[in-house]
Amino acid sequence: MRTTPIRGKAILVTGHDLKDLEELLKQTEGSGVQVYTHGEMLPAHGYPGLRRYAHLAGNYGGAWQDQRKEFDAFPGAILFTTNCLQTPRDSYKARVFTTGLVAFPGVHHVERRDFSPVIAAANAAPGFTADAPERHITVGFGHQAVLGVAGRSSRR
Repeated sequence: MRTTPIRGKAILVTGHDLKDLEELLKQTEGSGVQVYTHGEMLPAHGYPGLRRYAHLAGNYGGAWQDQRKEFDAFPGAILFTTNCLQTPRDSYKARVFTTGLVAFPGVHHVERRDFSPVIAAANAAPGFTADAPERHITVGFGHQAVLGVAGRSSRR
């Protein structure tokens, strides 16, 4: 899974709601908008049903506690699907959207998984101006580690 940006318009998705991510991927399919995960959404890249979307471009940034710095530098729309929302900085607050149970005063809230306002904000933002050198990490193999020790006692 790629951890560096691709040139073009972009949406960053953070939180835990894979159904929201899947619906956003459906709504952005063929639009030219790249979708990136952040923080706790990283495991999404291990699911074949989500990986089939070619515009699930990769993961941007690190853990939730770094979001204020990382989101300031992200040149697109940002969607929060669950908790871990820190007070957004004014420099990117207009590009932040919430959905589901998460909300924040002065931030756009998406109802009924209609992500058209998020997509419009991504298209209005500058996006990434160039491809960054490729860096990748491997995800989706946690089950092998667990199955490798299944049945073994933790007592020695």
